[in-house]
Amino acid sequence: MGKRLTSREPAVDPTALKRQIADLQAANAELAEVYRTTPVGLCHMDIGLRYRYINEWLACINGLPVDEHIGRDIRDILPQVAEAVLPEILPVLETREPIVNTTRHVETAAQPGIKRLYQCSYFATKSPDGTITGVNCVVADITDVFAGYMRDISKHEATKDLRTRFVGQVFTAQEQERRRIAVDLHDGVCQMLTAAKLRVESIISEPGAEDLSMVSEILRKSIDDIRAISHNLHPTILDDLGIVAAIKKACRELNEASSCQVDFESEALPNVLPRDMQNHLFRLVQEALQNAVKHSHCDRIVVNLRCEDSVLEVRIRDDGVGFTPEDQSAVSSGSGITNMRERARVLGAELTINSAPSGGTEVCLRVPWPEVA
Repeated sequence: MGKRLTSREPAVDPTALKRQIADLQAANAELAEVYRTTPVGLCHMDIGLRYRYINEWLACINGLPVDEHIGRDIRDILPQVAEAVLPEILPVLETREPIVNTTRHVETAAQPGIKRLYQCSYFATKSPDGTITGVNCVVADITDVFAGYMRDISKHEATKDLRTRFVGQVFTAQEQERRRIAVDLHDGVCQMLTAAKLRVESIISEPGAEDLSMVSEILRKSIDDIRAISHNLHPTILDDLGIVAAIKKACRELNEASSCQVDFESEALPNVLPRDMQNHLFRLVQEALQNAVKHSHCDRIVVNLRCEDSVLEVRIRDDGVGFTPEDQSAVSSGSGITNMRERARVLGAELTINSAPSGGTEVCLRVPWPEVA
């Protein structure tokens, strides 16, 4: 009679395994709660434009339950929505450069026959080796905010100065909300997922726990995606180190993400810029860089920041295809250029855009700053 073989490999501690499962469930519940309670639309689509995550807010706007989105191609289930948003999503997947704060005045399935004003932002996600894995989308309904400010403007005879002040307040409130959501994602969900990942990795080497390696990879990717969303919503370097460091980092990231060479030149600023001024300058430079990469087909971009004669000057030059004076009115009517002009108006600045066919484009912002000496 042969001997009965028995395994001597130590079994996984069931108590530890239950604890890991509980931690994962808690992390998933926390992430689901963020998606549920955040007062904006959030979704993630993979490289094939299939929904992987979507919150109820955005699903309701689309007119479909959450579970009817998951795993399905936006072009199949929402062809009209796809026709509207893919011209912005596809360039993000191609260039890795985010598109932020575009606006759409449209009807939705949630309120047919009624047009509402939505603000949309798109951010590419990528794997550790740099491969694009999908796109995160953030959609906010700004109809009531905009209408409220417009009513207030009407009550005060809609003067130019009042309109500029209110537009500045809208931009400030927007930045504050972006900062709040970014901090909540980074300090809340991201920290919990990190703790869960460390717990999983602490037992992953034990016999019988090999399947947890896949769980660890899912957690790592979730952490990377949330950090990317948080960074794109509001770069903390802007608050920590100021406008020069923030623009320099944006140029470096664009160098890494595209085939375009981006150079940054700057003089030391004599004083610390006010936070609102920093936010407007950064968003202006960000929009100009996105336009250059998206439209100019350039090989090189130069960003220059300097102070002279009580004026803060920012220039963004590219060597791309440029455009004719006849085309300039069409270019200037786009939502990105419109946002740039509104921000310049809030700053009391002069914004000029000069271009010529095959001669590239130069965006110049000159901000009066009496305190500069």
